[in-house]
Parts: sequence; C-alpha cells; structure tokens
Amino acid sequence: MEYTRLGQSGLLVSKVCLGTMGFGTPGKLFSWTVGEEEAEKIVKECLDLGINFFDTANIYTDGESEEILGRALKKYAQRQDVVVASKCGLSYSRKPNTEGLSRKVIFDEVEKSLKRLGTDYLDLYIIHRPDMETPTEETMKALHDLVEMGKVRYIGASNMKAWQFAKYQYTAKMHGWTPFISLQNEHHILSRKAEEELFPMLKDMGVSLTAYKVLAGGRLTRKGNEETVRSKTQVLSDFEKEISQSLQVIADRHHCSKADVLIAWELAKKPIDVVLVGTTKAGRMTDTVKALEIKLSEEDLEELDNFLQGK
Repeated sequence: MEYTRLGQSGLLVSKVCLGTMGFGTPGKLFSWTVGEEEAEKIVKECLDLGINFFDTANIYTDGESEEILGRALKKYAQRQDVVVASKCGLSYSRKPNTEGLSRKVIFDEVEKSLKRLGTDYLDLYIIHRPDMETPTEETMKALHDLVEMGKVRYIGASNMKAWQFAKYQYTAKMHGWTPFISLQNEHHILSRKAEEELFPMLKDMGVSLTAYKVLAGGRLTRKGNEETVRSKTQVLSDFEKEISQSLQVIADRHHCSKADVLIAWELAKKPIDVVLVGTTKAGRMTDTVKALEIKLSEEDLEELDNFLQGK
C-alpha cells in the first residue's frame, strides 16, 4: 500500500480510502446497500491490504453505516492504526437544528457519530456541504473548538466550489483557528469542472483533494453484459460508450482493468492525493489497490485528455 500525507498535516493515510455509504440494511433506505456480515468482510479485506483510511457520514443509511464500520474496526483493528473520517451537515430529519453547520448542530452531531462509531475521537471531521445561512465564523469556530477539546484531530470540507472553500478557509486563518487539510469532492473522467479553478487553488493552499465517485458509479467499468442492482437504472450514452472503449485500449496496453486506469488517472492529477472507493462486495478492493501499480505514461494521459477535449 502507498501512503500520503493529507494536506500540510503530518497525517499519513492510504492513497485508497474505503467509502462506506453502501453499508446498511438492504432495503432500509436503498436496495443496493449491504448488511453487516458482508460489510465486515470488506473492512477486513481493506485492513489486510494496508488500507488505513475509512470514510463514513452521519447521514449514510441514517447512521447505520457508522455503527457497522465502528464495530468492524473494533473487531479487526487497533484504534490507533486506522484513520476514521465522518461528516456532519446533512440529515433526513426535517426538525429544526438537525442539519446545517450551526454550532449546535455540529456539537450534537459529533457526539452522535462518536457514539455510533464507538470511539472517543475522529481523526478527520468533514462538513458535508457548505451552509451559507450560518456565518462561516460560527462554523469554523465550532470545528476549531472540537479540535481543542480532543474530539476531532483534523477537519475537512466536502462538496464545495472554489469560492466557498476559500471563504471558510480564510475565515479560519484570519482568526488563527484550525484550517481544513482536505476537500472531498466528486471528480471523475465525466466530471472535470473542478480542474478549472478548484485544483489550482487547492495546490496553492497545500490542501489535499480526496476524490469520490472516481469510477463514475461504475458506468464505464462494467464488462460486457455485467449487471448490478444499480446498473439496471443506468444507460450509457454514445459518448460514454466511446470513453469506455478508449479506456479499454489503455487498459489492454497496461494489462489491467478499466477501473485501474481510471484510478491511476485520478492519482496522476494533483492536488488529488486520495481516491475514495466504495464497494458492496468483498474481494473488489483487492482488485482496486492494483491500480496503485499502474503508472500511466504522458502518452496515456494526453490520449485521454485530448479525447475528452475533442468532445
């Protein structure tokens, strides 16, 4: 396994992070989630592969993801050997003060997450999306206080545009509060808007991008007639079929899978330091980490970029 420091911190994390949005009783909220038995196998597999970075959120299967992940890590790992990230800001409840980034919500939600995960601290606490109705000073001071209290070691953000992230980050730095070390945003070969403004800004700030949905929901990586519960509702456009074919050419060149190419392509793009990959089947992560062995050539990268620009 390869490791990297997250942002300008000293925190070492695996370049592949397990995303656990799919952990939860099948049918409770979504038909494609997996129960605890299969989830435990996935977590154990990740630990055996050297993956030490695990991502969840208070809203994932309404908290069940945190519970399942917490029990699995307690069963198979020592707490100091893993990096656990969770999030706040979103909620299925419509009651007042259950979502957003007010001091009350942040303090209430971190306690709930800690209880569900069965731990007394989070390595990384992420705000799930910006809340422009709450003053940024209130949000960043609350997060800073959690760090000071020892309930959170580092903080990060998610799903932000460049100007939104800059506003939060400079609010913290202006007051001498704890800054973000990472931003978790969607980025994949079909969604590259972040490269225009967000990428240069994060590189300048020394902040890591942890990219999710890097396989575009599996749209481009399935083989032939392979079908999953989620794929039954997905139909590829002609453009996506062309991209899939181009990925296959490069994959054949490197004797690897299309998924390997996509992950290698992501990690070749700074400021991306980590890719988040979710799975609902044990055995898949073993294949996923093989992508770290793939080093795409300049020719490969140009081929993909030129193809996409031509479209």
